[in-house]
Amino acid sequence: MMNLSEEDLLETARRRTGLSDWGGDSFRAGLRVLLESDNTEAHLSLLGKLAVRFEYLRSLCNRLRIQDTFNRHECAPIRIPGYSSMLIIANSLPIRSEWSGVYTLNSG
Repeated sequence: MMNLSEEDLLETARRRTGLSDWGGDSFRAGLRVLLESDNTEAHLSLLGKLAVRFEYLRSLCNRLRIQDTFNRHECAPIRIPGYSSMLIIANSLPIRSEWSGVYTLNSG
């Protein structure tokens, strides 16, 4: 049966995106808890594990892409106390960018 591994997921996301800057490792403790639960408590079928793996990889790839955008465009995340989302202000994005200047992301 397939085992969901933190290192495998991180390496796969790095390989898929060609990026490696996670913007810190604070997310890894939570990822470990989720993976431990998925591997020992959830009793997922093979299809369930594949679906969970797909979602983790999607989120990890997005994290790498967002961090890359921060690095390239001098973006600054703003956390507002009491809210579960954050604003991202993009200071130097090109005018004809596919991204708009302000985003709201669910930070969970």
